Amino acid sequence: VRDRDSGITGVNFWEDGSEPVAGIRSSKKASVMVREGSAGLELAVSDPTQANVGTIDLEWDRSASSVLSSTEGVTVLELSPKIKLSVAVKGAMGKTFHVAFAAPA
Repeated sequence: VRDRDSGITGVNFWEDGSEPVAGIRSSKKASVMVREGSAGLELAVSDPTQANVGTIDLEWDRSASSVLSSTEGVTVLELSPKIKLSVAVKGAMGKTFHVAFAAPA
């Protein structure tokens, strides 16, 4: 689902290792929302199954210059040429994890 006016895109991945959707790839079942704007990029992810006992690894076909903020449990692995991150969802009970990035220079 995409709302162009707000720059928000939402994607549900129903299968582990699904093909990319809207430039986003997930290693596990996940709900992902991203926002792109002049102030930067934001990503939120959760495990709607509440059954993942490890991590959700994400790739987003965007780049960033730095991490502005992130929820504990989020590890940013790469900022360019793609944003890559790993989210430790074990025991999170469906909690949403957030990360904000500065737009590329």
